[in-house]
Amino acid sequence: MKMPSFLSNLANRDEWVIQELGKLPNGSTLLDAGAGECRYKPYCRNLVYTSQDFGRYDGQGNEKGMQMGSWDNSKLDVIS
Repeated sequence: MKMPSFLSNLANRDEWVIQELGKLPNGSTLLDAGAGECRYKPYCRNLVYTSQDFGRYDGQGNEKGMQMGSWDNSKLDVIS
């Protein structure tokens, strides 16, 4: 069974982001702008990580696409 293209794109993006994060020198400062639920924070333990998001998405959406149902903004460092 072939993987839907949006899942393949997501997997490729995740792999690339994680690989690039691993190239940053220890102690580097990283601002994760548009961090959402801080998806990549676990890969930034060696960095000075700050997450920012507008915090307006509630997971409900407009019922036209893939909505999450709920969304957790509690881990964000900056909501602006």
